[in-house]
Amino acid sequence: MALDGVTPYPAELARAYVEKGFWEQRTLGDLLDAAAARSPAAEAVVDHRQRLTYAGLRDAANRLALQLAELGIGRGDRVLVQLPNWAEFEILYFALAKMGAISVMALPPHRQRELIYMGRLSEAVALVMPDHFRRFDYAPLAAEIRRQVPSLAHLIMVGDEVPAGWVDVRRMLTHASRGGSNAASCLAALRPDPMDVAVLLTTGGTTADPKLVPRTHNDYICNARDWGATWRRDHTTSYLAITPIAHNAALLGGLMISVYQGAKLVLLDHFTAEATFELIERERISTSIFVPTQVVAMLESPALGSTDFSSFRHVCCGAAHVAEELVRGLKEKMGAVTLNTFGMAEGPISTTRPEDPFEVSATTVGRPDSPEAELRIVDDDGNPVAPGAEGELLWRCPHTIRGYYRVPEVNRTAFTPDGFLCTGDMARFTPEGYLQITGRKKDVIIRGGENISAVEVEELLLTHEAVEDVAVVGMPDARFGERVCAYVIPRGAARPSLSELGTFLIGKGIAKFKLPERLEYVENFPLTNIGKVDKNALRRDIQTRLAAAGAKSGS
Repeated sequence: MALDGVTPYPAELARAYVEKGFWEQRTLGDLLDAAAARSPAAEAVVDHRQRLTYAGLRDAANRLALQLAELGIGRGDRVLVQLPNWAEFEILYFALAKMGAISVMALPPHRQRELIYMGRLSEAVALVMPDHFRRFDYAPLAAEIRRQVPSLAHLIMVGDEVPAGWVDVRRMLTHASRGGSNAASCLAALRPDPMDVAVLLTTGGTTADPKLVPRTHNDYICNARDWGATWRRDHTTSYLAITPIAHNAALLGGLMISVYQGAKLVLLDHFTAEATFELIERERISTSIFVPTQVVAMLESPALGSTDFSSFRHVCCGAAHVAEELVRGLKEKMGAVTLNTFGMAEGPISTTRPEDPFEVSATTVGRPDSPEAELRIVDDDGNPVAPGAEGELLWRCPHTIRGYYRVPEVNRTAFTPDGFLCTGDMARFTPEGYLQITGRKKDVIIRGGENISAVEVEELLLTHEAVEDVAVVGMPDARFGERVCAYVIPRGAARPSLSELGTFLIGKGIAKFKLPERLEYVENFPLTNIGKVDKNALRRDIQTRLAAAGAKSGS
């Protein structure tokens, strides 16, 4: 079923992807059913409350799918999902996939601004939230979103304290649907087409609002198969998810690959180094995805030396530059080979392989995972650069999208006429053919693996009465990779403090991880030769200020 606002793959190209075997013509539900048929008693998912086998996960997803269908949620309906790393996330994910509904993935830190925008853009018919998570009560937030998103018909909650009027997922999972003996035929009737959109992922970027990334059953399964193969994953590979499971890195690299292989997925809903070590040891974890901030925390933990890492083999690191000392530390102190990875929710993935030399893993992001990947490195005019030269990375392959959801004005510049994604990342190839990411062309800050649109923060700060103009840039940070720094030209004599501006932004409904962590008041901004704010100059300025402060504190 074609979804309005989604750029389809050209028919001829889609046929070629099927004929060549890149697209398997299976749905996400088919994937789960196949894993349960192969190894029904194998452990599928483990969280802080429960353990489910593949047969148990399949049965729970089937039960929930039928009951959600009885509520009136149908094929093509969008469901806004904001859940932590709990087993119910995976059950819901496959339940929605089996009935042809589309998961719209929100991250746990998202608040009113992001959720209302995503709900309106997708015209979500249902919202799924926890009752509480990390001392936050989600019911008032949901009530506000429902007031602001006219299409929302159902409030669905996971937890032990579900308010009246909400649909209770845990209660639904303990009750059979009215389908009874006809459950199998009912599910068969609900099955979507593999070319249908299965999930709308969220991504940060240069636009003020998050973009939604439409992934079909076919292309997302292809993505999981290709990445799992380069990672050397199989059914014996147990994966620990310590990053948010709704984020593409963990959803694809953790949940999707695990189910494709029939392997165990272990969920940790709140990262600490000590909790991570405990699960690696207890569950005999063999692989995971870490962002650099987490690696730093683990390598600095006092518990590092007393943990049994004998099962631990590979770690994918990405979302920010991974320093060579972290790659070395993971190997020497945790026994894990680092697979240095460049990945995007839009589909591109390039990664080093387990057998690659240390120098390759420490200094490059390896090679594309797809054998059909087409990469271009171009200059500002779109022309190919000389071999080894730096330019913007363009990408096309069987699991790269052809356009963002319902933003044609963005798609005109984000994609070439022949379907290449303009990644906004600067890159070059080494003489040996390995890919190096050298920087970013787009105006985005990556703090601890989270993408932050500088434009979004700037637009909100400009609504403050004491702010005449503002430029937001990333400043280097040893733990988070980057933090947000706001350069402000004040209006009048007032000089709001950093905490006062933070409180103002929280009042605008922005997620806390996007808040500026340094404030610099200036009289004017440096400009480029065409009159635009020179953010490269501001980045150099903040680096100079930080270096001077460090030298002073060390003297």
